[in-house]
Amino acid sequence: STPVAEYAAQAPEELRPAIERELGAVDPLRWVALARQGSLLLQNGRTDEVVPRAALQALAEAAGSAAEVRWYDQGHAPSPAAYEDQLDWLAERLDLDGSIVEGATPGP
Repeated sequence: STPVAEYAAQAPEELRPAIERELGAVDPLRWVALARQGSLLLQNGRTDEVVPRAALQALAEAAGSAAEVRWYDQGHAPSPAAYEDQLDWLAERLDLDGSIVEGATPGP
């Protein structure tokens, strides 16, 4: 079974065909292979209650060297540590140093 089918399987039966159709069109597995090496940060919760672990792992595998994969002790919602890592990772790639808006506190 595909990750989209696994995700849809968690929904009420009558909604599954629509979910598979809609999510299938935007399934990241279709597009992630186009990413350049080192251009993605995939942040996953070890106890994600929304996206099945198989889908998270399949995306990481499909991304290959384009992605840096980090796992967090969290569910689907990002933790403060994940937000901080995300901002640091992006700032490094954009060669940013310090607050982008003068006087603003960086981070969530």
